[in-house]
Amino acid sequence: MKKQMQNRMRARLTGVCLLGLCLSGGAATDGYYWPDWIYNLNPWGTIRYWEGDCVPGDGGVAYFTGKMAGDITFVEAVELNGLDFGNVQLYTSGGKDSPIVRANGGSLTLTGDRTFLNADGNNANNPVGPVLNVPIRGMGANTFTKHGGARVLMEQPFTQFATVAVGGGTFVSTNAAARLFASEGTLAVRGGTAKWEPSATGAVAAELPALAYGPQGGRLAWTAPAGGSATLTTPSLTREGAGATLEVAPSGGTAALGEAERLNVTTAPDAAANGMLDAGLVVRDRTTASAPLSFLAYDAEKGLVPYSATRAWDAAGESDVAVLSETGTLTAAKKVHSLILDRSATLSVADGATLTSIPPASSSTGRCRWGRTCR
Repeated sequence: MKKQMQNRMRARLTGVCLLGLCLSGGAATDGYYWPDWIYNLNPWGTIRYWEGDCVPGDGGVAYFTGKMAGDITFVEAVELNGLDFGNVQLYTSGGKDSPIVRANGGSLTLTGDRTFLNADGNNANNPVGPVLNVPIRGMGANTFTKHGGARVLMEQPFTQFATVAVGGGTFVSTNAAARLFASEGTLAVRGGTAKWEPSATGAVAAELPALAYGPQGGRLAWTAPAGGSATLTTPSLTREGAGATLEVAPSGGTAALGEAERLNVTTAPDAAANGMLDAGLVVRDRTTASAPLSFLAYDAEKGLVPYSATRAWDAAGESDVAVLSETGTLTAAKKVHSLILDRSATLSVADGATLTSIPPASSSTGRCRWGRTCR
């Protein structure tokens, strides 16, 4: 390990390290995991793996400084504020993935008000980070956020968090017939992707906690087993402020939503007009090259379904969801409820013309985006 990196990392420690001991003086103790190779088993408290001989704890942050790491095992109770895996990549050798974070008689509790996990590992243009196979607990009222662009696999739902948020990359759960992501509280999609990849066959079903979506955008994705079906159920679906958006992304595309792949909401979301839900809720058919977009409606039996009561742009009025399929120019005042710019169409608004949504909505794609009036 380079001496310059050692000195830089040592300067960032919050505690004082002396003779292999961390003297934090009541402060959180950070730690920097420096090996850049793979071991089969790394007990968390193995002090020689941590730069400066400081094992993180007491509400500190564990930083991983290399690109490889072996399996990390908690053999005692550890309290942290966060885990920063940095550029650690997921490697597969002999059919085994590394690193896997697991417990063997120990536990991990995240204690801060805004705890986090960050992962930006990228292996051959495949953004993949660690596998979490450890029960991670909160303090009952705190928030956990997954940051970074890498995919992180969680094999057990988090417990005792008020909110588990996905702020970047992909957070994947493989559980089947169980609660996903969090045992209680809220799953908030705030810029990343929450994805269910059930490790089962046939017809599978699982529960989500209360679901919320924020203005950072994001996706809720899931995959039905080959030849089977996959159904998710959440007690509620809530928008977090103005401009919040969520892409509902079943693996089978728009045609599968409400059929082989379903998202049921126990307390059905309110319709904005003519049965259409909030304009921030969409489904995109990523099985086709242009990934056409549809707004959503709710069916008591099928759950979320594509909204089908649209009208062509030329015929649409102020209560309609208008679809523009070819690039054009608006030369006069026009009012619509919402607008879909399909097949990468572009709408230009000439000087003096206005496009108004009633009530305020958002266009789906293209150049014309408006809150109430687009000029």
